[in-house]
Amino acid sequence: MITKIPKSLFFFLAFIIGIILYLPAISGTPIWDDYTYWFENSNMQPHMSYWSILTNFGWPISVIIQKFLFYILGKNFILYHLMSYLLHFINSLLVYRIFRLLKFNHSQLGFLLFLLHPTAVMTTAWMIQIKTLLCFFFAFSSILFFLKGEKHIKWLFVSWLFFFLSVGSKSASLTLPFVLFFIHYRYFKFKHLHYLIPFFLISVWGTIHVLKSPLTQEGSARASLVAKTIEEAPKVKSEVKPIQPTQPDMKVESSKKRVAKNSKRKKRMITYPTIEATDKKDSKIKGMTEVTPPKEEVRPTPPKIAKEKKLLHIDLKKITQVVHYYFWQAFLPINNHPVKGLNFNPIGWTEVTHLFFLLCLIFIFFKDSALLYLASAHIMILPFIGLVPAPYMSVTWVSDQHLYLALPALIGFWMRVLSKINFKHAYFIPFSFLLLFSFKTFETSSYYKNQFIFYEKSLDYNPANVPIVFNLALARAVSGELVLSHQILSQAIDLSQTTPEMKRSIYYPHLINLYLMVNRAVGSK
Repeated sequence: MITKIPKSLFFFLAFIIGIILYLPAISGTPIWDDYTYWFENSNMQPHMSYWSILTNFGWPISVIIQKFLFYILGKNFILYHLMSYLLHFINSLLVYRIFRLLKFNHSQLGFLLFLLHPTAVMTTAWMIQIKTLLCFFFAFSSILFFLKGEKHIKWLFVSWLFFFLSVGSKSASLTLPFVLFFIHYRYFKFKHLHYLIPFFLISVWGTIHVLKSPLTQEGSARASLVAKTIEEAPKVKSEVKPIQPTQPDMKVESSKKRVAKNSKRKKRMITYPTIEATDKKDSKIKGMTEVTPPKEEVRPTPPKIAKEKKLLHIDLKKITQVVHYYFWQAFLPINNHPVKGLNFNPIGWTEVTHLFFLLCLIFIFFKDSALLYLASAHIMILPFIGLVPAPYMSVTWVSDQHLYLALPALIGFWMRVLSKINFKHAYFIPFSFLLLFSFKTFETSSYYKNQFIFYEKSLDYNPANVPIVFNLALARAVSGELVLSHQILSQAIDLSQTTPEMKRSIYYPHLINLYLMVNRAVGSK
């Protein structure tokens, strides 16, 4: 049915439908990292040269593009959203083209499934995720030129260049050479295998480069501190005494020592939000320390932690849960909340059953192209399961933007499985999924209207996420809603009495410190 529509009309209608589904987010304001790493970042100012970014940053290509866009677009946020959607649409066209070159049946349907998939909303609607969009664009352009280069070698040089740009945009594509090896082996076995050598060399360079970057060192130190805190938690008692949130006028004199101690550690404290008050008058809160967006990026000093000698960190719990989440999120994306947060649950029968299910799929499709798609998807997820320390990937557990590069392969797998069903109208089944995806995409895009909805929806998924509680409470306080901020913090402190992992968070003292300030401000009214 789709193939009967002229291609130009088909792609035009798809573009319009996508715009409509993303409308709730297109007028959205900056959220969280948008300020810290873009609109309030000192690296975006004229004093930071493009050459310095290129030589000193782990992901220089995406940062350079961010800086250039900030120079020409300023703070016209709607233009950033439109540009992100346009990039996502172009990426969907790349998926369509690669499916065609791989002789994939119903490639137009695969294009729609990727374009309208709700998992892609986080990457498309959150402005700072332009680095993921760019990484995908360069990576899949590299795949496209690689497939052409198998017949015309001149395209291989272009493919190598695009892969270099992809790695320079984000580390998510570091494992792409293994996917290219699978594709090459399927068609040519071991013939012309030397074509792949530059890809692996670029991947090795990218890995070493990003692991040595300051951002990686900071993220790895933070991840190690989190792991160490959780590991030693049973042996250490919480330093923060429970606070009775029912006493808004409580005296804070008894906490002077603790407040003084926190003030001495101010330089080490990690400021999560960079919140821009809608009204400058709201940024000054009576009885509370003024909280305004930093004019310059202030990086915390990473805590001194003994370096681990292990090159690989095998966390079976995390690996099984991440693989399980991404696999089924691609097929049935029900929970599309922005930030999932850390997971403290032990491995259950769900993950064990999933592992057994994967082994069965490998056995069933051992000599089928479906296994190629399945293996490619899991290889593209490898950078995010914590085997090798990378910037914040070991801290965030799972996040839907991490699935973006693996999503086309998983869509290809499910469509290949569907083609095995001996049913005349089997391909009507994906259309029911398209309806579900469209509804969930429209619903999910509304989570990115502003920072308040973003944080609240994240807490709906995981109310014990301490950094998100801190961000939401601070955002409310800065906007002048002190009572609501106090209520958010009080509820979090109440929850921490029955949720020990909250007190084990390295950010919990910051939450307590914020509560003391908000409590004093409310009591002074």
